[in-house]
Amino acid sequence: MKEVGHEPPPEAGPPLAEEVPGRAPVRVLDIFRQTGAILGGHYLLTSGRHSGTYLEKFRVLQYPEQTQRLCRLIADRFRASGVQT
Repeated sequence: MKEVGHEPPPEAGPPLAEEVPGRAPVRVLDIFRQTGAILGGHYLLTSGRHSGTYLEKFRVLQYPEQTQRLCRLIADRFRASGVQT
């Protein structure tokens, strides 16, 4: 299998954080932490690489409010890039 280089990300959009008046911004990793979706251990990834950390996205989906916040952050980040859904 040939390893392919990474392409640069699209033009920078807003940071992946949600501004709430009177509170610190909520970032994507905060949502993963709050839902217990950041796992530590030894993981063999499908790429064949090893990792000490794994993001289990399905744990976030168990919390509808957090899922909504995460989706909003992702949509806001890519809104200006012309992504069509």
